This record gives sequence, structure tokens and C-alpha cells, in this order.
Amino acid sequence: MREWLQDIPEQIVTDRLLIRPHRRGDGRALHDAIIDSLADLRRWPAAMGWSLTDPSAQGSEAFCRACSEAFSRRADFPLLITLRDSGTIVGSSGLHRPDWSVPKLEIGWWGRSTYAKRGLITEAVAAILEYGFVHLRARRVFALPDDQNSASWRICERVGMNFEGRMSARSLTARSGTPGFTPWSGDICFPSKPTSASASHPCPKFGRSAPGGQVEGRLSSSRPASAGGAAAPAS
Repeated sequence: MREWLQDIPEQIVTDRLLIRPHRRGDGRALHDAIIDSLADLRRWPAAMGWSLTDPSAQGSEAFCRACSEAFSRRADFPLLITLRDSGTIVGSSGLHRPDWSVPKLEIGWWGRSTYAKRGLITEAVAAILEYGFVHLRARRVFALPDDQNSASWRICERVGMNFEGRMSARSLTARSGTPGFTPWSGDICFPSKPTSASASHPCPKFGRSAPGGQVEGRLSSSRPASAGGAAAPAS
């Protein structure tokens, strides 16, 4: 573990949200949030393949403990999105698969269906992006929303991410383990909006790019070293 990672904040506070790592004992509440959202989650099998299995409170608790352990080791940065006033879980997100040679991370999220259309996930994603750039010293953060998930497209646009391209079917199949989920061809080809253009240019990946950022055929955000920390720490 890089020494500076030991001192990163372990929660993010916004106007309405407290975003924090998973804890032992969160399993039941997370399970309830998943059950509330299961029909919507199963609409996106490549991104949310875990939702296709029958969820259980015990499985959710095991997941929470694994996430807590990963965050404590700074191996991954999974986060729960909760309401500040009640602690209710309204979604899940995180910064994943860190590559410290850039540094870059992937951001993902899902929102609890019973709390949809309130701007909560947009608020969370914006705050987590900032956390990645400021505290994890990222120069690049990318997202891989499903080509048909217009809600996630809009979140990417609202938080200022840039559309860069789409992954090839081969890459996506290897990533998801789900042959046939990717009816796209080509390597890098993303539209900026889920409009009629998406029929020929599906599968957006968004990211926020700053001067000096890198483009890798994914959606990503980047900042120069002066804004986010070390330019390329040793791996």
C-alpha cells in the first residue's frame, strides 16, 4: 500500500448524502435496497450480472465484509450511498480496478429504484469523482455505462464527463463473460448522447478529461498532476 493512501478520508459528505465504505452489519439494509431495485438492475446483465442470481441477506452481508476489507487494504474503493438524515442506503458506487501507473480508476454505480428521479445518484457520482481526483490522485476516471441505459448516460453528461468511444464486442465479452451481450462492432466509437445516433454508435463510456489527460477508448476523466497529485506513481 502506498503510504499516502492510509490517510485518505473514509467518507464523503454532500448536501443530502453520506457516502462511505461498507461495514459489517450493512448486509440486511443493502439486501433491502437490492430487492427494491432488482427488476431495474436485471435490465443490464453485463454491468449488473450479479443481480441475476437470487439475492440473500447472508450474501449481501458477505459482500459488505469483503468490500470493507478491500477498502481497508486500499485494494479497491467500494462505497455505499446513504441519506445523511436517516442513513438509508439509496445506492452503491465506488472507484475500482486502480491502475497506479497512470493513475486511473473505473467508476460505477446503481441507484435504489424507490429513490429514483431525485438527483441523488448524480450528486453522489459528482462527489465520488472529486474524491478520486483529489484524494486518490487520479489523472483519469472512466465509466462504462450500457449503451441502452439512458439514465446513466445523462448522469455522465451532468457531471461533466466526456464521451470517448465504445469497447469492442470482444473486449466486452471478455470483461462480462456474457457472449452475445455486445451487439456492437468496432473499437472506439461513442456518441455524446443517447439519441438516434446511438443506433449506430452504442455503448458510451464517459469520463471527465482535463489538460494532460489520456484517452484509451473509454469514458474517462483526467487531471494534470498539479490538480490531482502525483502524475505517475510507481506501481
